[in-house]
Amino acid sequence: MLAMGLASGESGARFFKAAKMRIRNSPYIIALRHTPDESCEIGTDRFLVQTLTAEQLSNDVFEWLNDKDVRRFVSLPPGEIGTVEATKLIQNHDNNRSFLFWVTPQDERDRQIGFVQLQINPIHQIAAVGICMGDQGWKDKGAVSEARSAVNDFAFRKLSIQKLTATCQQGDAEGLWSMHSEGWVREGVLREHFATPNGRIDIIQYALFRDDWIRKIDDWAAKRDAKEGGSE
Repeated sequence: MLAMGLASGESGARFFKAAKMRIRNSPYIIALRHTPDESCEIGTDRFLVQTLTAEQLSNDVFEWLNDKDVRRFVSLPPGEIGTVEATKLIQNHDNNRSFLFWVTPQDERDRQIGFVQLQINPIHQIAAVGICMGDQGWKDKGAVSEARSAVNDFAFRKLSIQKLTATCQQGDAEGLWSMHSEGWVREGVLREHFATPNGRIDIIQYALFRDDWIRKIDDWAAKRDAKEGGSE
């Protein structure tokens, strides 16, 4: 199973040139192409964050999807995940109100290193974000923040989501650190919310708000413009 990459093997350079919908003044997204109900592709500095079919997934994906250490902090269907199970998982996302993005390094188009989920409630304009960075070779390299921030920016500024929510298990030290470093607001604790082989555990609930996000983007753009203006 060879990953076809973005748009059936299209190169990153061609994608960025062809992408008509660009995020203005974004520190997170270089290029974006979204066809509702069909596909979505987001280009960041190092990754393509894209929807794929199960047939496009590399063998590496199934290795880390079935790794017990990776699954420890991720909610996935029980049992071994193969092409059939991945197909069902992907089919549950319509690329309109529900997205399953696979994270592909721009210089390694034949494999995916993680995924980001986005589940939208259009009535209340809120969405839940979940992420799994399964390839341990990308640990401590900022991959989680880069991929999730790109999806956050897409949700806030292209889908007009007003609030994003995310959860993290109490014992997931790396996950908790990343939430705080990205500016997520801790909203509360869901006590004994998940059952694990070691007993029931607490879940920490986090949120991001569109107004706060836009202010952060505006501050970044103002500093960039001031820096560019001072260098002239």
